[in-house]
Amino acid sequence: MGRCLTYEVFGNLEEGPIPLRVRRRVQLAADMLTHHFTWTSESLAIDFGDYPAITYSATPPDPWQALLGDGVTKVGGDEWNALLITRYLRWVSTQIPVHTVRAIDEGDYIHAGFMVFRDGNISVDSGMVKRQCKRYKDNGRSDFVPKLEEAVQKACRGEFFRAVPAKD
Repeated sequence: MGRCLTYEVFGNLEEGPIPLRVRRRVQLAADMLTHHFTWTSESLAIDFGDYPAITYSATPPDPWQALLGDGVTKVGGDEWNALLITRYLRWVSTQIPVHTVRAIDEGDYIHAGFMVFRDGNISVDSGMVKRQCKRYKDNGRSDFVPKLEEAVQKACRGEFFRAVPAKD
């Protein structure tokens, strides 16, 4: 399948789905990015459900929130596409400021692999990082934990992403 960036939008279950006018604006921005930039694997797509999902397969950010939308984009080894997606997700978080947008990178563009955006602000998804460290330890891969901890330290210094040169 190749390397992917997964993204999810979480919000309050009682507030219901993302309003249609906001969904349209978010989709228009995705369509414009798809049209104006070259996507080497897959173009950007985000799907908002008509009903908030109570899901047990994904681990919501703390405090618990309902899944309102999600997407997955194959980026392979193209860090420029990863950069475009994370910039887009940060912008999306400004369009839905009381919601949480989470990004999961299977590669190493996002240093810590897991991050959240809230109203344009970036932070490490500490819950996901803790669970990943536990998975490493449980699966005999404790040697990966120091690298993940180092990535979290970079994020604490404001270094969330790997530097990527602009492409033609």
